[in-house]
Amino acid sequence: MFSGQFPEFITRFLSLKQLDLSNNLFFGSIPESLNAMNLEKLNLSYNNFSGMLPPSVGKSKFGVGDFEGNNPGLCGSPLRSCRGSSGLSSGAIVEIVIGLMTGAVVLASLLIGYVQGKKRKNREEDEEDLEEVDDDEYGGGGGGGGGGEGKLVLFQGGEHLTLEEVLNVTG
Repeated sequence: MFSGQFPEFITRFLSLKQLDLSNNLFFGSIPESLNAMNLEKLNLSYNNFSGMLPPSVGKSKFGVGDFEGNNPGLCGSPLRSCRGSSGLSSGAIVEIVIGLMTGAVVLASLLIGYVQGKKRKNREEDEEDLEEVDDDEYGGGGGGGGGGEGKLVLFQGGEHLTLEEVLNVTG
């Protein structure tokens, strides 16, 4: 029984037609250099290979049985597809996530600032409108002395008055 990584020196035997390394203790990935061989038969079953099968090996005439009994991490055609194999290193993925999170925080900060600014502007406009009403009531508005125009003045507690009470007070 053999053990260790895939013996890559075998891939230099380009005229080799059959390769059976089954029932050993090989581990690690299956090398890309296996693509260069023109194998008619390949059996790598019952080892501990993991990782993605080289593309041309997976797309060839070899079946699931030629790779069965290996590490569950062995994937690629004809085995299960390799999920999450985007080709990005974990460092690159971390950088992308950090960048997206930073962007989200900046965007949220800008949105909060915008909303707070709008609230402040509306509050200032409401205070200015209230000051104008006060000026008009006490003759500061330059309105020319109150012809027949009606005014609506809001005061605290007025929401409890009935229409009859308002009409009686205003004559």
